Amino acid sequence: MSFSSTLAMPVGHVAVVSAIVDNRRVLIDHANWSAPGMIEDDVLVQDVSAAGDWSAVRVWYGPIAALGARSNPVNGFIYRDPVSASDAGPVLAIHDRAHLTDSAVLQPVR
Repeated sequence: MSFSSTLAMPVGHVAVVSAIVDNRRVLIDHANWSAPGMIEDDVLVQDVSAAGDWSAVRVWYGPIAALGARSNPVNGFIYRDPVSASDAGPVLAIHDRAHLTDSAVLQPVR
C-alpha cells in the first residue's frame, strides 16, 4: 500500500498488505507509524473513502489502541506484475486503488 505525501507524512509511507479481511479492511506490516523505529505486524487498516475505492484509510495507532483519527490518502498498491512473471528480474507495478475492489482479486481471509 502506497500512502500519499501529506503535511503529517511529508515523504508518504509504504506498507505490505499481509491479509485481506474484507472489502473495507486489510492487515498490514509496516514500521515507524506508532513510534519511531517500531515495527508492527498485522495492523488493521480500514478504507474510509466515501466511494469504497481505498483513496482514504484509517490505520491502527498503537498509543491509543484504536484506529487513528486521521484519514490518510492512498496512492494505490504495489505488487509484482503478473504479465512479467516469466522475466528474469523482478518487475513491480503500481495499480490504482480500484484494483482492490475487483472481487477476483479481493478475497477475505478465512
